[in-house]
Amino acid sequence: MIKPVLKVNGNKYSGFKTLHVEHSVEQLAGIFKVTLAPPVDGATIAATGDYFEISFTDTDRPAAAEVVLIEGWVDLVAVKYGEGERLLTIVGRDALGDLVDCAAGIGSTEFTGVNEWADSPIETIVAGLVAPFGPAGKPIEIHTEVDTGDPIKTFRVQIGESVSEAISRLCAQRALLAYSGGDGLYLDRAGTLRATDTIRQGVNVVRCQARASDVDRYRHNYVIGSGENSSLVTTEDYTQPFGVAWDRAVKRNRPHVAMSAGSGDSGAFEAQAKWEAATRAGRSRQVAHTVPGWTMSDGAIWPLNRLVTIVDPWIGMNRVEALISRVARTMDQHGRFETELTTAPPETYTLVEDAGEIKNGLDGVFDITAPAKPEEAPADLSNTTWEEFARGL
Repeated sequence: MIKPVLKVNGNKYSGFKTLHVEHSVEQLAGIFKVTLAPPVDGATIAATGDYFEISFTDTDRPAAAEVVLIEGWVDLVAVKYGEGERLLTIVGRDALGDLVDCAAGIGSTEFTGVNEWADSPIETIVAGLVAPFGPAGKPIEIHTEVDTGDPIKTFRVQIGESVSEAISRLCAQRALLAYSGGDGLYLDRAGTLRATDTIRQGVNVVRCQARASDVDRYRHNYVIGSGENSSLVTTEDYTQPFGVAWDRAVKRNRPHVAMSAGSGDSGAFEAQAKWEAATRAGRSRQVAHTVPGWTMSDGAIWPLNRLVTIVDPWIGMNRVEALISRVARTMDQHGRFETELTTAPPETYTLVEDAGEIKNGLDGVFDITAPAKPEEAPADLSNTTWEEFARGL
């Protein structure tokens, strides 16, 4: 039996009507929402800006320790009442929520934040970006368990971009994911570990939703930026390098151009283009399975960013390897505890040569893609400017 507890400013509350805690590799901050009956005397349970923590214990496993799911700041408090109904809703995000909202490169009191790095590891740059944030006396922890590659040659914060946007732009160059694990910021690669349980239709699947859509997929994906010497004043010295990536599962002409906020060379922009094409392809084939409870058979909570085997022939996924890209733990008004696991093809967050190869079994069921005619990329784009390439289209 799961027993969740909400702590606000050191005070504990239970007796929820509903509860929702969600983490995703697609969003930097974890989120939560609880509803409960407000105190009759009008006492305040939580106010915006209060620090909270949501944890749970499993009474079926007395030796198991308390598990903290999320902690951070209360963003919204709402009260609703009417005939036979009194409802208090509390919504918040973990400490990484401020990274989504707030501008990068600014200190706590004035424009004195570090906003430029040279020859620095990604971990160092991210640490500098998040340094002004987090609870007093409890800085945001950065967890890195993979090789993040060589130091970044140059990285500059763009005026007006959020910390989250800066981190995303940085990580796209190295096919790194940046997400909340409930206890800090994780810099990781997709699917380096596995979940212990299998998602199996007819055994532990309560319900399933599968979706296939090519609306946001493009056959040609371009990323254009400015060269490292773009600060020079003469037009002759200015270069505009770019990168291109293909998605050959899209059979008709569908080009997409994205402007990079940073500077770099064609290699950096090609990596961003591959990331753009791969993530669009992976998101187009999403599956969400709901399983009972919050934990796997070994007592551990269902993990984010882990490979899992799916056995669901009803949607064409018969022993298909997938990546858990989103985990939503819920308790409904009937007291049922469930976990919704959104999965994507493992290659979604990698730098593949052709995003058209990213599949998870849904294509066979919906019959929405077919082999496209071969198409060759330009042999060498390293010394080609965007203007020169565009003239040849």
